[in-house]
Amino acid sequence: MNYNWLNFSCSLNLGRNLTCVYRQIDASLQITEQPESMVIHDNNMNKGPSQSDVKDRAKSFAHKVEVINKNREKMSRLSNEKGYLYETLDSLIENTSDEDKEEITVVIFVADFNTSWNLLTAQNIYNTYKNFCESGFIHVIHAKSKIYPPFSKLERTFNDPMPRVVWRSKQNIDFALLMLYTKSISVYYMQLEDDVISAKSFLKDIKKFIVQQTKQKWVCLEFSKLGFIGKLFRTNLLDKVANILLTLFDVMPCDILLGSIRDLLGQKKPIHSKQSLFQHIGKVSSLKNKIMPSIDNTFKELGSRVLDVMRVPRGDNPDAKIETNLRAATNEYLPEYAYKNSSSFFWASDPGPGKYYRIIFDKPLDISQIIVSTGDRMKKNDILKFGSLKVGKTKQCDHLTEVAKFVEGHVDTLIQGVTFPPPSNNIQCISIDIKKSQRNWLVIDKISYFDVQYLYSYFKTFGVMQLSGSSISWTDSYFINKYFGSHIYALFIA
Repeated sequence: MNYNWLNFSCSLNLGRNLTCVYRQIDASLQITEQPESMVIHDNNMNKGPSQSDVKDRAKSFAHKVEVINKNREKMSRLSNEKGYLYETLDSLIENTSDEDKEEITVVIFVADFNTSWNLLTAQNIYNTYKNFCESGFIHVIHAKSKIYPPFSKLERTFNDPMPRVVWRSKQNIDFALLMLYTKSISVYYMQLEDDVISAKSFLKDIKKFIVQQTKQKWVCLEFSKLGFIGKLFRTNLLDKVANILLTLFDVMPCDILLGSIRDLLGQKKPIHSKQSLFQHIGKVSSLKNKIMPSIDNTFKELGSRVLDVMRVPRGDNPDAKIETNLRAATNEYLPEYAYKNSSSFFWASDPGPGKYYRIIFDKPLDISQIIVSTGDRMKKNDILKFGSLKVGKTKQCDHLTEVAKFVEGHVDTLIQGVTFPPPSNNIQCISIDIKKSQRNWLVIDKISYFDVQYLYSYFKTFGVMQLSGSSISWTDSYFINKYFGSHIYALFIA
């Protein structure tokens, strides 16, 4: 199974009359990956290919869509579900006026090595946002896989496992390709990702911040504190930035390379906007078995809505006994509230080493997935910083086995590649164990458990899982997640 990569870019360009473009980049480059970016134009910029050229390309694209492989119908049924990408596009569309859209071009780079997936994704984007594609607001591009280097010969750096080395190396190349495509259609370029939302009137804030930079030389302005999200470059520097990414693609991740890029091009220190204009909403990384529930706590609209990463589906939670040696902060936030699908949560005032929260079932259960979310829903304060999820097969909760570590306050065993294959499942105890002291209190917001039979029946209904005996492989689960998009949790909602 290939991982599915999306890359994104926006640009400002007035007076355009373009149509949806599905291009092949034939260049003597050597790379690929998953970003989103945004580029800002002025009135005098090159307005891109002619209308007739674009229409010819669109016809060619339409023909290619018709030759998708025999799995097209099955894939289409799943991928029609709205995912992170669609939330991102909806946000950009909703938070820009008609006048703003005349200044922005959204470039989506479908950078997977699976051509059928690329074509299907491009088709779904066009079908969903046809008017915006035909107006030139949205471009869809891809690159031929032959321009990428062999990733089998990379060396490990930063003590990263090889799958991560390959993933981040491909990402550097993909970002470079996206930059090279957009360099001639804008004055500014902003890197996004396919799982962010924007603040209202973000373009106005970007313009204002650019105007304020009169007393210092700058290469990159930062509108998010996370990774490579919200990083704005002048497009006349994109050749140099792309060259650095391509030269060092296998040496270090792009977010670490960013410091070197600034230094090499003459910017002494990072320049951040006071408030971030883009918020990360995703949990599922394109790197297999990686959960990424990061949020930007300087986001302009933080606290105005429940964070997407904090949304947890209602579980199959049966009656159970709750045991904990954590002290409730008040009588309004008791231990059972985290488990009983309530609107409240458990708030503990004394998290530390040796503390635990346990769920004990009356009888052994076969479990397919466990999700635990900690921290408050609006700002993600009071998360569990150092903890693990363990399971056991007795009511005494002895001989517990660690199955997952908390990542930024979250565990999702399905995303993290944990399997509970029956009949050896028979779990009777779930334990959240705290490993280290932390200054903040602890909110255990939601714990959701899903049984095996429900998961099997759902997968069998859709006919997309390859069941091996009575177990489900992570690869297949990952396949389902990628084609459902934003939330694998959609699988468990009737």
